[in-house]
Amino acid sequence: MIQSKLKVALRLVGRHNSVVRFLSFSFAGPKRLNDVIKAELVQDMTGNEVADLWYSYHETKDSVFGIVLKGEDGKTVLSRASSSPFFIQPVFREDGFFNLISQFQSPSHFLLAYLEDYKMDPHAASPLLTFSVFDDYAESKDVSLKTMLLSKHSMIDHRLSILTILLPG
Repeated sequence: MIQSKLKVALRLVGRHNSVVRFLSFSFAGPKRLNDVIKAELVQDMTGNEVADLWYSYHETKDSVFGIVLKGEDGKTVLSRASSSPFFIQPVFREDGFFNLISQFQSPSHFLLAYLEDYKMDPHAASPLLTFSVFDDYAESKDVSLKTMLLSKHSMIDHRLSILTILLPG
């Protein structure tokens, strides 16, 4: 059932070159990097200084995390997501695993929900987390900036499991 819906969605995307969104959620995070960091304030900074600023900005936020990737890594993530906007990710934990479905919304936003919720009703599946990858400084400063927002209604042990797959290192 889910495979047929994904195939139909991917055919529609390819045919009409538009975004098909099955999750009943609009991306609520910053739409552009400039909504978080003003370009004129960081234009003379090094990549390390931008990374420090990014981490400092996120450290006081509740359920919001900032991550810095190598510039090329961020570009690779976005390129792969553009070519495969839906992805199923197993998340392992001590007593087994659960699956997440990830949906990419161009230009840089991702929504992740429980696969089981999506299979029951794609329009009612609420994201556990959303994240954006901003590659604005990938070439000039060799950094891509990632911000993640964890849903308030996701279970804490699942939130920690999800973070382990998304955080580098």
